[in-house]
Amino acid sequence: MYAFLTFQVMKACVRQYANWTIRYNATRIAVISCIIYGGLIELMQEYLLVDRYGDWMDLIANIAGTFLGVWLFKKLFIQYIR
Repeated sequence: MYAFLTFQVMKACVRQYANWTIRYNATRIAVISCIIYGGLIELMQEYLLVDRYGDWMDLIANIAGTFLGVWLFKKLFIQYIR
């Protein structure tokens, strides 16, 4: 799920023609935003929900999925990165 999320965030950032800062920092923006999102989800599961529990291994899996999404985007859309 996080690989797909990161892939879509990077695609949205790369297609920004009005704001060049977002376009050239797409990888950084996607990785930071998806890791923060995953961390917040785990914190909400731990502290806000009664029947769910946050787990460090879930956060590590989310981070691994994030980097998988970056790798996949760079493999498929290499022409956008140059």
